[in-house]
Amino acid sequence: MARALIAYETLTGTTREIAEEIGRTMADEGVGVTLAAVGDPVFPVEYHLVVLGAPIREARWVPGAATFLREHRAALSGRFLAVFAVGARFRPDSDDPEAESAVRAAVDSVLRSEGFVLVDEVRAFAGRVDASLLTGSAHLMFRLSRIPEGDWRDWDAVRGWARHLAGIALYRAEAERRLQPEAEM
Repeated sequence: MARALIAYETLTGTTREIAEEIGRTMADEGVGVTLAAVGDPVFPVEYHLVVLGAPIREARWVPGAATFLREHRAALSGRFLAVFAVGARFRPDSDDPEAESAVRAAVDSVLRSEGFVLVDEVRAFAGRVDASLLTGSAHLMFRLSRIPEGDWRDWDAVRGWARHLAGIALYRAEAERRLQPEAEM
């Protein structure tokens, strides 16, 4: 069976909810899914595909994503690695033509700092902003940013990407099965 690990860092629950939807969709496509927060004990080498998601704050991917990459560098070698970032900056009503390239730059910066030169897929999803979930400096930064509260998650886009990733996981599992010697089958 194809297996996928979906690891996530979340600050207000939005990234976790997107990771959960990716997991549900991939499971519906026949992939065995493990959903884990970045600090949970996991073994990426056991999976055909690894998905890592984290929010973007102030043009930076939050630190938990870098920690996950650092801790699992060897196990991720040779795994298909897909990453996604979540942020209000990616909402459809944003007049930010550079939002997509900004997420790529933020993610690439973390990947390079952790010794990764290649990631197989990068996606950005609009998130949800609920001021009641923000505390301390995050609440202050939200007020200063003038970003409106709202939920801009495009669940069809999330599910479409998840189905695409499920196809990759299924293909990799089948390829692995075919490469096993006859005696092991």
